[in-house]
Amino acid sequence: EEVPPIVAGRFGLEQRCAYRHPDLYDEEVPEVDLETVVSRPQLGAGCAVRGFLLLGDQNAGKSTLLHSFCRHDDPSFMELSSLLPVLASSFVNTRLVPPSFLGAASDPNQQLSSVRDEMPFMDTDIARGVVMLTLENFLFFCSEFGITGWGTSEFGEAAAGQAAQPREFGEDTRFVALQFVELGGDHLDRLLRFHAAGGDLDAVRRAEGAPAGDDAEQGFWSDVHEVLLGSLRLLQDTTRTVYFINCALLLGGGRLNTCALRSMLRKLRFVDGALGGGRGPGTPGGEVLFYCSRCSEVDPAAFDPAAAWAAARAEAAAFAREELRAPALAQRLLA
Repeated sequence: EEVPPIVAGRFGLEQRCAYRHPDLYDEEVPEVDLETVVSRPQLGAGCAVRGFLLLGDQNAGKSTLLHSFCRHDDPSFMELSSLLPVLASSFVNTRLVPPSFLGAASDPNQQLSSVRDEMPFMDTDIARGVVMLTLENFLFFCSEFGITGWGTSEFGEAAAGQAAQPREFGEDTRFVALQFVELGGDHLDRLLRFHAAGGDLDAVRRAEGAPAGDDAEQGFWSDVHEVLLGSLRLLQDTTRTVYFINCALLLGGGRLNTCALRSMLRKLRFVDGALGGGRGPGTPGGEVLFYCSRCSEVDPAAFDPAAAWAAARAEAAAFAREELRAPALAQRLLA
């Protein structure tokens, strides 16, 4: 498997790749290259953009999903293209690290390093993927899979007058760009620290072992501050997202990893308040869908559902009691 090389970028380290369909891509297709992970491509008036936000645990497969639209050499890419004919796609994965984090002799392209604990991707802070389709193929995909609102009825049937341009798109729309943004598990942890500190970046720096008064890296931390604020705005603008659960970590060895569960509960509490509709932790936010990844790595013979459920309830009750200060909720969880 070809691994995207790790190179220096605007906000730390990057991995990039792109794909262009050898027969269907031409000069009329909008360019999908990304200058940085926080920039949006200028796609022109004839292209509509639909955005999706992915959240989740570390090493849960989010970057793998975004990268899959560029993996044209993979045997499964033809099957993917038959469902979603990709004209062009791009992927950029970013790890926000200061220059001093790596050290002069460190090689980030080692299989395992301070920025990558599993192959092939770095531990993501933010990743972005863009997939370009024709409008016709996008509408056909929605119709085939019963995705309502894009020329299909709530029953998955073709809507009356589907031959006409759906009202969600302008008359000149010829292409649809699907834009996926991933906020990685490490980035969510940093957002948690930033939020808990009331937006105090120096507190985040201290928590990560970075000297608050280091002028040599002031530019990097200024960038981090802007990225964190941008991530909070993105969450506030999002009303529905998907959270990837790394089951290999959560249920490794057939036992519930209570430390991993506690970390996930903290993230979910933060996300619940940060998503559009929420007014802070404890108030209802947007909708979160869950995707359980890496389930095949959990040994079913060693897994005890009853023991795992009991441990999960006990840990959730402890979380409610210790961090939410909600003893009544803790009692209900144990009842």
